[in-house]
Amino acid sequence: MVLGPSTSVANAQEAISGKYVDSSAGLKIDLPDGWSGTKLLGQIAIVSPTGFSSSGASPEAIIAIMSIPRLDARDKIISSEFAQLPEESSGGTGNNSSDCQSDSISYDKIGQTTVLQSVQECKYDGGHYSKTRAYGILTLTKFVVIVYSANSASAYEKYVNAFEQSLMSVHIDEPVDFKAGLLFMTGADQVYQNTPTVLGKPVTIKIQTSSKISNFQVSEEQKRISFTVEGDSGTRGVLMMQLQQVMEGPYQVTMDGSPAKDFMVIEDKMTGEKVLNMAYHHSTHDIVITGGTVVPEFPVHLIAIMGAIVGAIVVLSRVKPIPKGF
Repeated sequence: MVLGPSTSVANAQEAISGKYVDSSAGLKIDLPDGWSGTKLLGQIAIVSPTGFSSSGASPEAIIAIMSIPRLDARDKIISSEFAQLPEESSGGTGNNSSDCQSDSISYDKIGQTTVLQSVQECKYDGGHYSKTRAYGILTLTKFVVIVYSANSASAYEKYVNAFEQSLMSVHIDEPVDFKAGLLFMTGADQVYQNTPTVLGKPVTIKIQTSSKISNFQVSEEQKRISFTVEGDSGTRGVLMMQLQQVMEGPYQVTMDGSPAKDFMVIEDKMTGEKVLNMAYHHSTHDIVITGGTVVPEFPVHLIAIMGAIVGAIVVLSRVKPIPKGF
């Protein structure tokens, strides 16, 4: 969905400032002092230091908040949309006229709740720029996205403290640990386990998945892990696997000999884990993961699971030159 100035959108705006409340998601957040804006179409709240409206001037920075039913988020989470942010210049979902770099994708905490955080920096044709930090939060029934974005590096630094203070005030009824919630939502309820020998020591590798896994191999010399995934045609496959147990990055992933598209590596800031999260259409596929160096010691961690930010931040495509992520 791309929000552009139109009569119907303008008529659907609701002014907001101070404390923002989304009763459908059980969400409350104190907005930064002096920031104001609108709630568009009864769904997406956008505020900025100078105010925001769908037909107004573009601000230096914005905070955008929205919530969608959790089941609606599921298909986006296990599709290629989960690693993308919207492209402002075309209003589409590609990156034909932009150079976007994902600075980090990680599990983090808001209060006591584990959430997903994504930071992305984009440079667009014509000299446009944006830097965006997004948080995905799960509740029993909703998926909540809170986004901070600015149209210059200096503007990002100028307002980031105000955003972080606002983030500290977030209260959500019935929050769900993001990692545990995504495991349930994506149906990755099978555990495959293998114990290869790496540098002369046995290493226990676990993969949480919705697929049948076979032909698992670890090659120290080639610095790679390979295996086959299989499932009923027409269904969606997902897998979550710790990588630093065996090898360090940078990581490359191929499926059937071609670069994989629907994958990301998420770092858990609480445990230091780096977890491959991958989605694909079921049939039979050969997966190969290549790393940088083989890890000499096996760190004992709990297995992490899939998570990603829905590509629901397309609202940012309205805010020129601000620009998609779970």
